[in-house]
Amino acid sequence: MNDFNQQHHQNHHHAKARRTNKRTISTSLSVTLSTAVATAASARGLNSYFLVRILFLRGLAFVYITAFLVALRQNKGLIGDNGITPARDVLKHVELRAREKRSRREEPWPQPKTQGKTMGTLPKSIHSNEEFLSIAKNTKVGRIIGNKLNSSVPFQDMREILWDRTDQLGRLYPSVLWFMSKDDRARNMNGWLDAIAMSGIGLSLSMFVLGAANIPMLMG
Repeated sequence: MNDFNQQHHQNHHHAKARRTNKRTISTSLSVTLSTAVATAASARGLNSYFLVRILFLRGLAFVYITAFLVALRQNKGLIGDNGITPARDVLKHVELRAREKRSRREEPWPQPKTQGKTMGTLPKSIHSNEEFLSIAKNTKVGRIIGNKLNSSVPFQDMREILWDRTDQLGRLYPSVLWFMSKDDRARNMNGWLDAIAMSGIGLSLSMFVLGAANIPMLMG
């Protein structure tokens, strides 16, 4: 019985010693890491957020790498040439809505029913921007400016690309796929999708390896 108690006491003592050694090693590693980070930060002239920055950026880069790898795998099946919802069809509908808006806008603005002063007559109270624009269109100056802008082809092209291309809910529809030619959109959608995903993977990898996301830090 005494031997058993003695053995149990020795095992407990050894276990306690191992836990103490682990805490000592962990504390030593933490101190060493903190010292190394502080030394590196001071050597590079950086502030105390150096470690937080590189850890956060690398974590964000890991998320991006995962997302682009998934996109590389799934995009062709979802929005590719033979996908469930081909992106070319979505882009075509968006362009049709933009052309409809442009054609309505190119119609000459009607003359106001009541003739007022040369500059038009504005009410004393206006409750919204839409109401103000609606009233301003019916002034002489408003009609002149509107017709000039509507007859400007470069201005209308820019407005169609930047403002008129919207989804069914009226939200802007920005996309890298607008840079595709009509031939590529008809035949090579998969190639563009793969190129976009690979570009994202490459940029994310550089961000993960270097721990930086801006051009000066990447270059230096």
